[in-house]
Amino acid sequence: MFISSYACACYRSPTDFLRSVTNSLELMYNTRKELIVIGDLNFDLLSDNSETIKFKEYCDQFQLSNSIHKPTRVTEASATLLDLILSSHPNQFFGKWPTPSRH
Repeated sequence: MFISSYACACYRSPTDFLRSVTNSLELMYNTRKELIVIGDLNFDLLSDNSETIKFKEYCDQFQLSNSIHKPTRVTEASATLLDLILSSHPNQFFGKWPTPSRH
């Protein structure tokens, strides 16, 4: 069964990204309810800083869950989860998403 959906690929720019992306997500969500957001969003989902917490709250608001659970950027000093695949209906996808390793 095919569900009509919106897909959004993004890279987080340094200026006012959160407000911009949430406005776009709200418009798409109110139109279709099925959202897929893929990108290097530079919100470390392994962190609990205030910006990431606010982003996670928006994900909850739009019923988005992340399909990647392991760090996507690993250095000697840190491991972060910055590259995300968010979906409002992850059960619609078969198989598992590979973990990006371009960093």
